[in-house]
Amino acid sequence: TLVPNPRIHFPLVTNAPVISAEQAYHEQLSASEITNACFELANQMVKCDLRHGKYMACCLLFRGDVVPKDVNAAVANVKTKRIIQFVDWCPTGFKVGIN
Repeated sequence: TLVPNPRIHFPLVTNAPVISAEQAYHEQLSASEITNACFELANQMVKCDLRHGKYMACCLLFRGDVVPKDVNAAVANVKTKRIIQFVDWCPTGFKVGIN
């Protein structure tokens, strides 16, 4: 079995930002706004409350004109504000991809 803990139930998927095609051409969102939107309940594809669970890992995939410095600052902001909690045995938790 690859599940090290019996309380780990399922992966969570979030798409952010969820905007119309018309808005996509003139909407300017920062990496921080996109990252924070990933942890909002309205953008999740699974109905559950993030405040009552812990993460093993978090993978953020960015597309488009995104600067790595801004992404690193956004991830650091999420870590310092403790928006989400990670399990004790995996405190780093974030993996970032920029395409």
